[in-house]
Formats: sequence, C-alpha cells, structure tokens
Amino acid sequence: MQPYNLFKIYGLAFASSPIFFLLGKFGDTFNLQIFSSICQTLSWVCPLGSLGMILIIVGICRLKGQTFHELFLSLKATFLIRRYCHSESSDSFVTADGKMINPRNRITRKANRSLLSLDIIVKNDTAELTWWLPLNHESKELLVIMFPNIRPKLNQILPTYVFSDITNDKGNRYLARAHKN
Repeated sequence: MQPYNLFKIYGLAFASSPIFFLLGKFGDTFNLQIFSSICQTLSWVCPLGSLGMILIIVGICRLKGQTFHELFLSLKATFLIRRYCHSESSDSFVTADGKMINPRNRITRKANRSLLSLDIIVKNDTAELTWWLPLNHESKELLVIMFPNIRPKLNQILPTYVFSDITNDKGNRYLARAHKN
C-alpha cells in the first residue's frame, strides 16, 4: 500500500477523535456509562494510534533513503496527479421504462478505482510514477488516452524534474521516470 493511502486512512482516524469525545459526553448526560467510557477511550486511542502509525510510515520512508522533503513532495504530487486524472461520467440516457442508464459508469468507476494504485516516489535526483491500470479493456483505453496530457501536468507539479513518457513496464504496470534538471 502506498504511503499516501495510509496517510488518508490514519488522517480519518485522527479526525474522528472529536466525534468520539462528543459521543462520550452525550453518553454521560443520558447515564450510558459503558457507551460513554468506550467513546472516551476511543477519543484518545484513535489519535495516538494514528500518530504512531504516521511515525512508523515516516520511519520506513527514512529507511528507504527518502528525506522528509522528498516524502512531502511525493505525497503532494500523488495527491495532485490523482485529482487531475479523476474522470466523471455524464453520458446517460433514459430507456422506455423511464430508467436512467449510464453505460460508461462502470467503466469510469473502474478507471477511477485504479487511481489508488497511482503513486509518485521522489528519491534523491529521480522521481518515478507507477500505475497499475485495470484489466478491463474499456477502462484501460480511457486511461491510456489521458497519458499525453498527464506528462505536462507532471512537469508542472514537479518543475525541477523532467518526466519521460508513460510506458508499459510489464502487464498492466505503467511507468514514467524522471530526473532532476
């Protein structure tokens, strides 16, 4: 799992601690002692567990030879390129029964789901984009059409790096490597 995805999960757990705290106070007012104690415990455990896991992730990245600045650049670039590549489906029509059908909805959903595997790793003087495209032909075709537009966006997001074209590495794995100017 990519570090960016883990930061999203633990950020959500960290953000949920005020909700557990408020639920604990709600339980106190209605004499729900067990519910209140569980919620108050979770309000402290969630942020501490999240903070611990974030420190573990940062430690693993440091062991791989990535500095904090490079880790931040990787997370920022991954977030921005995923947001840029996200597709919307709007080709829908109404059948004789009055149902709205969107044949491209499933294809677009699979293509957007593959964005979770898109990752940019910045390390020393190189950067590497890896992306596992879906097995579905239509979804893969939708994403491959976007490749020429992604390269200038990558060069805009990380201006000190020059990215190569996105090419098929093996199977459904696609790569783009970059070097520093």
